[in-house]
Amino acid sequence: MKKLLLLCVLFTFLTTNAQFNQGAPWMSGFDANNRSTPVKFQDIVDAANAYFATIDTDAKGSGYKPFKRWEAFWQNFVDENGFLPTSKDLWNSFLEKEAFVANRNTDVDESNWISLGPTTFANQATSTANIGRVNVIIQDPGNANILFAGAPAGGLWRSLDSGQTWTVLTDHLPQIGVSGIAIDKNNSQVMYIATGDDDAGDSYS
Repeated sequence: MKKLLLLCVLFTFLTTNAQFNQGAPWMSGFDANNRSTPVKFQDIVDAANAYFATIDTDAKGSGYKPFKRWEAFWQNFVDENGFLPTSKDLWNSFLEKEAFVANRNTDVDESNWISLGPTTFANQATSTANIGRVNVIIQDPGNANILFAGAPAGGLWRSLDSGQTWTVLTDHLPQIGVSGIAIDKNNSQVMYIATGDDDAGDSYS
């Protein structure tokens, strides 16, 4: 019930704001009671600009800033003919999205990954104490046996034997956290790493 209520509120918000506040002075030439009739985005923008040319847009309560926010948002939803979505368009888009979610592939992942640990740790102070989290793993494009792994608090590691053993490469760097790795596919001796952690939880770039 709460989900349905939230969806109804969201839909009402979108359909109300697609054609801006009907009480705005520049909206007087548009039909406030018929949201099913397409309205061109540029027509509203032109009407607003004509209105704002006659007033001080820096004055408090001028409506200029709210309009510019509306303009920046809704320009991304204009169709190929320049029309804003009607209430029917928005509702149909919602139904299409719901149908997609209901029919999307829900197959169970059958990949054969096996956890190798660690599964226990001595320090109980934090939930991840002494457990090495890995952000990225990448294979050398020129040698399938060479792997690189990046850890947010452990740096860049390399394996020459398909992951059986690992050697750290970045203990000498001032920033050892690694969140991304890119290797030149034409020259695997050229590598780029993104330092820090992508969620900023352990270290910073």
